[in-house]
Amino acid sequence: MAAKCSAVVLAGAIVLSPFAGRAFAKRRHRSQPVNSGNPSYQLYQLLNDSYGGKLKDFCILAGLYKSSKNPAQEYQRVLRVDYNKDNFFGRLEIHVRSVAKLTPVQLKTYPPRQIFKFAVSDSETFEKIHAGPFGEPGDLYLRASGGAPPAPAPITSRVRGQFADYIARYILPALQNKQ
Repeated sequence: MAAKCSAVVLAGAIVLSPFAGRAFAKRRHRSQPVNSGNPSYQLYQLLNDSYGGKLKDFCILAGLYKSSKNPAQEYQRVLRVDYNKDNFFGRLEIHVRSVAKLTPVQLKTYPPRQIFKFAVSDSETFEKIHAGPFGEPGDLYLRASGGAPPAPAPITSRVRGQFADYIARYILPALQNKQ
C-alpha cells in the first residue's frame, strides 16, 4: 500500500513539475517594463550597481509630522531599509518608526540607527519584490493600529505615494551622498 502511494505521488510530481516550473517562472518575471523615472526602479538600480545588491540596516531620519491626537506634539520618522537582490519575497523592506521630535543636541549625539532602536516597534512596514509602483502582486504593507503590532493593511493611493516619497526624498539622496 505504501509503495502504491509513493508511486502515485512520484508520478504526480513528474507530471506536474514542468507546469509548476512554468507557473513559478511567470510569477518571477515582470510582464511590463518599469518606467526608469520610478523611485523604486532608481533605488533598485543604485543598490544593484553600487552596493552589490545588498543593503542591511541602513537608517535615516525622514521628516517630522504632527500627532493626530495632539497637534502640538511633533514626531520624527525614522526609516530602516534592507535590500537583498537574491531574495524573492521581501527583496526591499522599509520599516518606519517614530520618536518624539529630537532636540538639536540629540540629533548631533545619536546616529539614525540608534534613534531607530529608541522607537521600540514599527508603525509601518513596506515590502516590495520588483522595482515599480508599490502595490503590485507580492507587495505587502503592514500598519500598526491601536497599540497592536503591524498587520496587513490595504495598499491605497496614499500608501503608494508615501512609499514613493520615502524613496525619492530621503532614501535615494542619502544613499547617493554616501557613495
